[in-house]
Amino acid sequence: MRYYEVSVRTWVSADYKSLTQDGQLLWLFFLCGPIKTPLPGFYSVGAGACLDHLRWEPEKFYQAFRELQDREMLEFDDENNVIYLPKWAKYNRPPSNPNVMKSWLSLLENIPDCNLKMHYIDGLADVVRNLDESIQAVYDNWTALYGISAENIEDMEIDYDV
Repeated sequence: MRYYEVSVRTWVSADYKSLTQDGQLLWLFFLCGPIKTPLPGFYSVGAGACLDHLRWEPEKFYQAFRELQDREMLEFDDENNVIYLPKWAKYNRPPSNPNVMKSWLSLLENIPDCNLKMHYIDGLADVVRNLDESIQAVYDNWTALYGISAENIEDMEIDYDV
């Protein structure tokens, strides 16, 4: 059985408190629901899978979904079925050791290549810079493998055929 923590910060954040009840439930669904993986705030999933899990009417789901988008709490790539929570680091723990970082990066490789993936990698770089050097080294080695650097991260496409 998997367990995920929900930060106390969630309940007191202005973002969360400004949402409707449906918006709050959908936000919690993304933070700790059945589609979550150990990779925080980034999902390779479409609306259909979310609807299947929530058992909501499509109109109710899309209204709450748009609410999260309007508050810049969620971005969606409908061509690749990728959901990104740009504020994920505010509500999740950073990787606690190099093995967790390796796991996250391994999971990240399963997400389709798209602009949101590059945004996630960029945000992850910001989180990693404040952590232990051993965690930073894992991240730096991975980005070096794929030719990604902080200076050109927005312009890079990942080549997995390396």
